[in-house]
Amino acid sequence: MAISNEATILHEKLQAMHYREQLMQTFSNNLELPENQRAKSTNFPRRVQQRMYQEDGYDVLTVWLDDKPVKGDLMVLHGGAFIMPISPAFNQLVVQFLKCGYRVCLPEYPLAPTALSHSRAWLLKVYRKWFKQSEGAHFLFGESAGANLALRLLLDLERSEQPCATELLSICPDLSFTASPEAIANDLILDANIMRTLQGHAAVADFDFKTLDESQFVGSVHFDTGGNECNVPAVKQLTQQLAYNEKNDITVTISEGMIHDFMLWQMLPEAKAAIKAVDVFFQKNQTDK
Repeated sequence: MAISNEATILHEKLQAMHYREQLMQTFSNNLELPENQRAKSTNFPRRVQQRMYQEDGYDVLTVWLDDKPVKGDLMVLHGGAFIMPISPAFNQLVVQFLKCGYRVCLPEYPLAPTALSHSRAWLLKVYRKWFKQSEGAHFLFGESAGANLALRLLLDLERSEQPCATELLSICPDLSFTASPEAIANDLILDANIMRTLQGHAAVADFDFKTLDESQFVGSVHFDTGGNECNVPAVKQLTQQLAYNEKNDITVTISEGMIHDFMLWQMLPEAKAAIKAVDVFFQKNQTDK
């Protein structure tokens, strides 16, 4: 299946500008900075309503559109190698979910290297408060490192606390980034060799899923992964492990020719179609808590 002209042009630009090298340098630079000095963006269009509170010193932001009936509450966990705060590209993705009719909760979880060890317990605390205080159907979305955090959260929850459905975009199940030389070369976003070093701190172990107890319950989960991501084999292995539990509803889409986190590139027809498919998936699994 051929990719769109927009995707072809984007891939050529990413290669020409050495985007992967720039991103890896950004990760490395920010890892050396205190959390409060890393640039984050919580800028949204004016019509987006916002409410924020702090949980143990970290922000939890909720955004919604007043002119849209709320059809569900969605918690969205951002990526960025466990290093980066919320980014403008991530915010643009959130706006698409707002337009679909979701009220979105954005936890700004503790980051690597020093605070990441607190993020597992912190997210569980924030999720449980959100789950109890918001009404109606609950959904969970994580992208990249946020997908790893979301899966760990699912595994920590009691069955009665599970969301109606979860979407995991570009999860990296194997944080040692073991992959073939060809797969490493084809990944236009993540350099597996550098990522292996960046994710080498002990706190990451909570979010690595190379091996998993096949009896674990996670409910309805859909995995979206770009076809040229170096983690494709690890994603396939993870979904097979989760599918062993017959009570899980596990589906996976490997989008041929797509890059890591392709939904964040809003100019791509493939991104628009995938976001629409996430909405359909959520609504198909909607039930009140």
